[in-house]
Amino acid sequence: ESPAITGPMLALSAAKGSDSKREFKAGFKAYRDGDFDIALEKWTPLADECAAEAQVNLGIMFAKGEGVEQKPGHRFWLVQQGR
Repeated sequence: ESPAITGPMLALSAAKGSDSKREFKAGFKAYRDGDFDIALEKWTPLADECAAEAQVNLGIMFAKGEGVEQKPGHRFWLVQQGR
């Protein structure tokens, strides 16, 4: 049985710069408000820069099909990248 998927993480590691933290928080607010397109826009560049938290959050969005086509396998890949 796969673990329950709840929701995105709020914190971005302290190693990231203030601009990254600001973008991450903007993505979290957008996600919380149901604006998945903005969350995807904010988190994708961070995930591309290997921000594990953004990768996991995008994985959750893909697993749930929130603003994107539901792709459980893609979620697994993103979550694995975030470890």
